[in-house]
Amino acid sequence: MADEKIRLSEAGPGDLPAITALLSRRDERENDPEDVRRVLFGLEPDRLRAWVAWAGERPVGLTAIYLRRLRWQEGTRLAGYWAHLYVHEDYRERMVFPMLLLAMVRGARAAGVEVMFTATRQPGLATASAKLGFALLATRRVLLRPLRPLRLAGLQLGAPRRIASLGAPLDALFGALATRVPAPPGDRIEVLTPAEGAAAAVALLEKAGCGRISQIWSDAYFRRRFEVTIDGAGYELLLASRDGAARAAVITRLSDRNNGVRSGVILDALAADDDAAGSLAHLLRVAHRRAYEAGAELCLGFDAPGTGFAALARRLGYREVWERYHFLVWPAEVAAGGGFGSDPDHWRFAFADHDAF
Repeated sequence: MADEKIRLSEAGPGDLPAITALLSRRDERENDPEDVRRVLFGLEPDRLRAWVAWAGERPVGLTAIYLRRLRWQEGTRLAGYWAHLYVHEDYRERMVFPMLLLAMVRGARAAGVEVMFTATRQPGLATASAKLGFALLATRRVLLRPLRPLRLAGLQLGAPRRIASLGAPLDALFGALATRVPAPPGDRIEVLTPAEGAAAAVALLEKAGCGRISQIWSDAYFRRRFEVTIDGAGYELLLASRDGAARAAVITRLSDRNNGVRSGVILDALAADDDAAGSLAHLLRVAHRRAYEAGAELCLGFDAPGTGFAALARRLGYREVWERYHFLVWPAEVAAGGGFGSDPDHWRFAFADHDAF
């Protein structure tokens, strides 16, 4: 392998089999090629750009950016959300990572991208990317709401599921108390697919992003973005409305980690205004119950910039855990000099922007 020359190329639709193989190895499961295609927007160049590293004819590395239009003070900027970085473990001493990153930066510039951003749980990646033009803007904690605490503890300690489940009676009692949903505050509650609730959700997202650095959404993009997860699962949209007007929405998905822990993930939590906080709290309780009924051990949230989620989540029993997300931006000047983008509170960034667990 040491004498194999590494070459890089920008990916096109014909590279989907190679990309599927790389992402399957990264995720330690066989991803369905059609799910990968949809998650990557078919590699349409106005939606996503990707670069593949090759050793001979073997794909050994990948990086990508999703192209998004961000609000930025009085205007907009074309942005790239950095995602799907992976280098085959046999080639991690071959400088593949910096080669991929430099190719991505060059390609982004050529495409007119003005800013790139991402969130990573890997502090080493945050440090390494800082040497190549990125800057750390903020570090935020993950928030956890236990649903089956005894089974969760057992799985995290490495116990087989049958052993971790020995506390099922106590977990069931805890779950019954933890997932109680009081009567809704006069709202109509709906459980929808993202396609069914796209118009209402986009209206709430656009209102929430006003005045912040945030993605500009459309109904069509929302439907495609939340069409399918890379593991073939779906998303749910919980919607609270009153007198025909949307008051709050919660976007959720399930995620199974390699240690066997199933999580209900709160991707975004949206309220039309301060008066709708009760509606949003109610929807989060509904999300907890649905995750519990789907076999989840916990719900995950994120102390996300510009969302106000953390304060509400703590009132609903979420606690900070050791996991942290490092929020990175490019070029580094965005995070320096006191400009508008240098303040994390000027951004709105939720798990929905990220969606990798």
